[in-house]
Amino acid sequence: MTEEFKDDARKTGGESNSPSSTGQRRINRIPSPVPREPEEIIFAAAEEPVSSETISLKKITVPENEDTVSETRPLKITCYRCMQKLDLTDMVPFEKVKCPSCNVEIIIPKWFDNYLLEESGGVGGMAVVYRALDLTLDREVAIKVLNPDVASQNESCRLFLHEARTAATINHYAVLPIYTCGEFEDQPYIVMQYMDGGSLDRKLEESREPLPVNDVVKWMRDIAEGLDNARRHGIIHHDIKPANIMMDRDGNVKVGDFGISQALRDSSSESIDKITKGWASPCYVSPEKVLSGKEDHTGDIYSLGSSFYQLMAGHAPFEVDNLERLLRIRTEMDPPSPQKHRPDIPQAISDLVMRMLSRNPEERPSYRDIINELNIYMKENGKKRTVADRNGKMAEKRAAFFKGGRKFPSRNKSGSTFTIIGMNISKTILTHAVFSAVFILAAYLLWQYGAFDRFLHKGGKMPQDLLPGVTVMFKAGDCVQASARSEKVLDDGTIKIAARKQAAIQMAFAKYLSNDPDAEAFCAGIYEKLVAANVSEEDFYLEILRYLGGSSSSTRALDERVELERNRYFAVLAALAVYIRGIYEKTSGVQLMNYSNKYLSLISSLPPGEFWGAAWAARVPDWKEWTESAKGDPSKLEQTVADYKTEIREIKLEVNPPALMQ
Repeated sequence: MTEEFKDDARKTGGESNSPSSTGQRRINRIPSPVPREPEEIIFAAAEEPVSSETISLKKITVPENEDTVSETRPLKITCYRCMQKLDLTDMVPFEKVKCPSCNVEIIIPKWFDNYLLEESGGVGGMAVVYRALDLTLDREVAIKVLNPDVASQNESCRLFLHEARTAATINHYAVLPIYTCGEFEDQPYIVMQYMDGGSLDRKLEESREPLPVNDVVKWMRDIAEGLDNARRHGIIHHDIKPANIMMDRDGNVKVGDFGISQALRDSSSESIDKITKGWASPCYVSPEKVLSGKEDHTGDIYSLGSSFYQLMAGHAPFEVDNLERLLRIRTEMDPPSPQKHRPDIPQAISDLVMRMLSRNPEERPSYRDIINELNIYMKENGKKRTVADRNGKMAEKRAAFFKGGRKFPSRNKSGSTFTIIGMNISKTILTHAVFSAVFILAAYLLWQYGAFDRFLHKGGKMPQDLLPGVTVMFKAGDCVQASARSEKVLDDGTIKIAARKQAAIQMAFAKYLSNDPDAEAFCAGIYEKLVAANVSEEDFYLEILRYLGGSSSSTRALDERVELERNRYFAVLAALAVYIRGIYEKTSGVQLMNYSNKYLSLISSLPPGEFWGAAWAARVPDWKEWTESAKGDPSKLEQTVADYKTEIREIKLEVNPPALMQ
């Protein structure tokens, strides 16, 4: 049986995941079953062959340590240019040969299990990465094969395969996916997605000019999202650096090489810990790792900050040749601001990088804070670019207008005034007066019918209430039943995503209002369900779930997102989220008052047609009465609200004399 593959002329890079671009590519591959016995492999092309007979090339001198796979398994291809059949069975893998018919250069592939290794790429201390063809699914992949000398060590093999098992537990767009792993002829290997854009450190090396700040910001935002997702799975990378951040042909980045993280999580193996000590990247390792040998996810934030710094400034934060000095200096001093090396870096971005590089882990921003700040920068910068592009187009039109010798039409001065009741009135004045009167009348009508605020508001489209039954339950104060109903909708993958998003927020509120001790963990799980349903992580519903799920405890970040979005409906839900969480955590009464008043104020300004987020409009005044002055019947309030004031009242009775309580 013959398998045909056609040349793929794709751009590739030469990184740890993507081999170099030398040699020929295949296009329009035709998939077929995996060969069980030695079979013929054909690389097809569009031209007729010079000869219909197969030409066997003579064997090149074979190194002594070469295995015998290529000798026992026939390898026959077709020249991609002239279609000449060639027998390469006896050739040395990865050598370059020329087709006898058309003289085009060909790289000799190599069999490896059910994969065809096409060319070798990044070589590390433990493994070699190949660009390869997966014959089962007919797709290009990257295969990391453990070096034979290292494969003989059991601990190294276990560490190597742990990389696959660790990364395979993470399903995120910014984490390099692992397809499978296994062993072939005593060599463990990992099969992963092929990233033909190369790694960011190679991109930085090959760039003649500084990398665009906007591109670097987007890359770092995506990697922060991926690392935050890994952290929620209990996984810390421990080796973030540009060499471990890969790019595809579309400019999207993914973080890979999670092998060290799994080793450091396995405290039962001292020998694995010894192996990984030599892997730490001195330019990116956190100060606490240098001092104590241990770090948590904030160590990854420091390493991400170092990578951020290098990609913008063109070099690492500390430029020291001596390794011991390089490791020690980061524990003693802060690096200079990246703006000093590159003045065009925005101040906000420079400040963020410096906070990420703080020597005190507690002073570093969280992943959500990093993501929010970068999102704000990207949106504001996008608006500026839109305005600049619009102004540029207008300038081009004006230039083209005058270049053609045209002029704006002159005014006709005749009849420019006329007489009303003996007064000479200019047409211009009269026109302005009429337009002013129309505008004032329109504004009055819009205000009279409650539509003026909608007219001025950017995000004025009201979300449809897709779960009216759940909304009714909240109006009645039955958050337990509301939670049960919304959970059914959330877990039903056949229901449209808009309804599941509404159910997610309503279920999150219900968990807090029912005083569930695991409310935060439930919200984190709800967040993961929406992410798994392909809801964008920039969706503001997910922003609220991150806040309620503990990924971000900063109300400031939530308020900044509200200000950025300028969407009243998002603002309503955000204010309610802070208010409910504040009651649940028994925070200060001042903050509760601020956000309860903010919620009620926003609800009162909503246009006609009730938003489902207003379901609590009639209940919040009762909550305020109870939490602020202990007035009302707690048995008719949600459990969280009732528990809040009961505790506060007991404290007051103990502190104040009885005479003052009368």
